[in-house]
Amino acid sequence: MLGISDEMEAALAYVALRENENIPNFDDSVMPSEPFIRLKDANMLSLSTDWSRSLVVIYGITPLGIEHHRAVLSKRRIKWPISEEADALLSAIVANEVLSKRGREGAFFPEEAAHDDFAALGLAGLLNIQWADDKPYFYSVTENGRSYIKGWFLEELEQLKMEVNIAPTFNNQGATATSSSSANNTVEISLSSVIGAISNADIDGELKSRAMAGVSELEDAAKQKDVSKFADAMERLASIVKDATELGSVILPFVGALAQTFGC
Repeated sequence: MLGISDEMEAALAYVALRENENIPNFDDSVMPSEPFIRLKDANMLSLSTDWSRSLVVIYGITPLGIEHHRAVLSKRRIKWPISEEADALLSAIVANEVLSKRGREGAFFPEEAAHDDFAALGLAGLLNIQWADDKPYFYSVTENGRSYIKGWFLEELEQLKMEVNIAPTFNNQGATATSSSSANNTVEISLSSVIGAISNADIDGELKSRAMAGVSELEDAAKQKDVSKFADAMERLASIVKDATELGSVILPFVGALAQTFGC
């Protein structure tokens, strides 16, 4: 499954909930345009924008966007079966945390969500909420909430590690970086683009260095078709992602692409 950033997940959920509505046009001063435009580039949304890439006119969600959104919902709900509306709310809150670190406040308007969706997240243990006048006065994402948002990534990484370890034969191709998101859609991923995304991530400098070294080691192991070295590199990357889950959407597609070298 193609991994995308927390902000893109929130933007996709925003559109998916309004699939049968006319979504108002907006510009970057109202809601961040970049995640929506990146979804268009990933062929998950149909939209147009102005020359400054600020104004966004959304036409709808594409089949690939629907496929991705439903797959993520399905994986997230295995342990916490909350509603799609509550899922979108939690996605918005987590995305706002990421954007806040970049100086962008209140980007996805979770305060407009229904009382019942906040209550459902609190009841499920995904949010800590302080109520005032029957409204969520203060809230924060719990560890279970973070696990809900990104736990599926760690599970997929573990599955990939198992597949690499038991792969009986190599194919005849060298190391590639083509991640299949569906039968008719592929995404080309290069080591330099992954390292660039890691470099731009808002995480600790030491984690960045470890992550960049890890993906480089992973690609070297794939080129050498060394199963043991590849599995060890994946183990180290899994440890890094547990400390910086925002890297999951960058690393997982790259790992999956290189795992194809081993017939996975």
